[in-house]
Amino acid sequence: RDFGWQRHPRVYMDGKGKCSVAITDVNTPYGHEYLGVKTRLVITPLTERCYISIVQAVGMYCAAAPMGQGGVGKTATTKDLGHMMGRLVMVFNCSEQVDIRAMGKIMKGLAMAGVWGCLVDLPRIHTQVLSVAAQQLGCVMAAQRERRGNFLFTDGQNISLAAGCAVVMTMQPWHGSVHAALPENLRSQLRVVVMVHPHMNVLARVMLAASGFTEHGPIATRLEKFYAYAKDTLSAQAHYDFGLRSLVLVLRRAAAGRFAEPKEAEQTIVVRALREVNIGMLTIDDHPLFVGLMHDFFPGGPNVDKVEQPARVEALREATEFFKLDGESIMAVRWAEKLKMLVTTLEHRQCIALVGPTLSGKSTMLECAMRTRVTLGGNKKVVYRMNPKALSPEQLFGMLDPATSDWVEGGFSATWRKACRLALYQDSWLVLDGPVEPEWIETLNTALDDNKVLTLPNGDLLRLRPSTRLVLETDSLAAASPA
Repeated sequence: RDFGWQRHPRVYMDGKGKCSVAITDVNTPYGHEYLGVKTRLVITPLTERCYISIVQAVGMYCAAAPMGQGGVGKTATTKDLGHMMGRLVMVFNCSEQVDIRAMGKIMKGLAMAGVWGCLVDLPRIHTQVLSVAAQQLGCVMAAQRERRGNFLFTDGQNISLAAGCAVVMTMQPWHGSVHAALPENLRSQLRVVVMVHPHMNVLARVMLAASGFTEHGPIATRLEKFYAYAKDTLSAQAHYDFGLRSLVLVLRRAAAGRFAEPKEAEQTIVVRALREVNIGMLTIDDHPLFVGLMHDFFPGGPNVDKVEQPARVEALREATEFFKLDGESIMAVRWAEKLKMLVTTLEHRQCIALVGPTLSGKSTMLECAMRTRVTLGGNKKVVYRMNPKALSPEQLFGMLDPATSDWVEGGFSATWRKACRLALYQDSWLVLDGPVEPEWIETLNTALDDNKVLTLPNGDLLRLRPSTRLVLETDSLAAASPA
């Protein structure tokens, strides 16, 4: 048959009423897991190649390993493929605190439930743990290959096996030669697919068309070129992101603006979305360059510095007067402009970072933003503030007692649980005020991205509620990874 037809996902129903999904020569039974009505991923050539590699790995009873820079869609593609297969995808963030028992708990859970597991940033786990994890993975896959109903795990426990479980391990090139650093017994079970350049034009065109934009083609081309020029023209800052994540956020804001004001000009909606998503992270020197690029690519659009809502302006004025921060000096005006950017950013982001030197007004600005949100109709606020530098990663996120194997709750994880329990009645703010270091910030990787899930060393998954905000107050993001 023609490969152009076989490479597409195809759904079949046999005479016995059993449903299956086929990609290339691999036919996978449909999982019938109800996952709700979710937004599907835009299918691009890169997405199709990743689909084929993951499905081929599942068909050979191996683990798939998408590898690429942060923000190219490794985890999102895995979750979307699982959704299409009717399988629940559990996302686990790998950290140095993950030990053999935690990996064994994850593997046994995936095997017994028959779900897919996505292990994010696998090379961050110690090599000794990865070597044992390879044996655990091989044990589960061998039982699946032999179609057993139950099998003996590596720790001697006899567990049941639900058909259909799969393991996907994502990696990033900033780890160095990640594939060569993995143990040999694990490398032999991995099927690597490299994801480099996402097709931003195709993605933007489809998302704009789905949102009701009639000029989706020209606008998508302008957005792609705009981000390319912004990446080359603006200064090289560690916190700048002009990649796929930022573009998707702009498209989502534009879609919300299109539905809220269907009669407004499409170019005005896109310019406002670009401003709301990107303007807050720019330095003073890059701000005029960014605005100039917007006027070059979207000529005749609105003045991006004057697109404000009257209710928001009044709430900001009341908050600055309450804290006695209103004034006419240049510093007061600049501080007020940053406050507007922070309030706008909080409307579409749950996790933000306030970056600046000590005594630059980060905490006071956050208090003003909280009061502004309450004035605009938000719930009452409760703030949980801690210094992550004062605690070790084990004291922050918890640990398994080496003597009794009991779980010892960490300070931050306990605060997270408390904030999420009260999130239905109030706005909870988790503020980490201190320097950002790789030892603890990488554990928050899946909590800061679209997954919004904190993975603890014991395998627990804590989800970020819609009314909960995570704020980092720091002087620099130099120690954080690109992800």
